[in-house]
Amino acid sequence: MQVFERRPSRSSASDDAPFSAVIGALVGILISVPLWALIVLLIRRLLAP
Repeated sequence: MQVFERRPSRSSASDDAPFSAVIGALVGILISVPLWALIVLLIRRLLAP
């Protein structure tokens, strides 16, 4: 019984990890995209005034 009880706990932990990783990746992308856009705009303005 202990083995069967441990497996669901591991599966739930493994299921929670990917979700947190995906959320972290999405947040990182949402934060990095505007920063890259601002950098590109600044570079374009400096190169072509």
